[in-house]
Amino acid sequence: MAQQPLPADGHDDDGLLELVSVKHREVGRGPWTWATICRDGGIAHLFDRWYASGRKHHARLCSNAGLSTATGEVAGLTDLCGQDVEALPGAGAVVREVACRLMDASKAKGGGGFSSIPQSPDNTAIADYDVPQYLTTAVVEFLRVLNLDCGLPHRSDVEAVNLQNVVRPAMRSLGLSELGAEASYQSVVAVIETAARDNH
Repeated sequence: MAQQPLPADGHDDDGLLELVSVKHREVGRGPWTWATICRDGGIAHLFDRWYASGRKHHARLCSNAGLSTATGEVAGLTDLCGQDVEALPGAGAVVREVACRLMDASKAKGGGGFSSIPQSPDNTAIADYDVPQYLTTAVVEFLRVLNLDCGLPHRSDVEAVNLQNVVRPAMRSLGLSELGAEASYQSVVAVIETAARDNH
């Protein structure tokens, strides 16, 4: 079953919100793995927000990096998203993997970790983690409402399109030289990035 996007206003038919995390990944860092998508890729953050908001909203991870297709890696996660996970064969192993990686991400965050995710134990193999039942149950529910959109363009592609279709036409319409298009674009990006960090 294909994942259905929500309308542009971010609400589904029941009026619920969609929690969204957008993560850029440089080309040289490769695709997301189990460890990186939970720790750095926003899954743990999304899960924590979803849990704190009453476990009722939809969640979406948007990224320009794909999912690792190596054996035992994260690519199979897309097959579970938006599905009745418990009815799918072999889903239990993926649910446990997600729960364990969430615990790792909570520990890596330091301090109190994420409020809804216990931290992984010290010096213990992931196969031996004692995953609380509440976390397993919550991961199943979370996967039902999670949508992964990991095919977005890379930064260089976005810049090229914006320069050609937005910045240069805007500068022409203002009677400005297009020679400063790239510098102007970078200035706008810097302002947006600063504002995004300040409002995180």
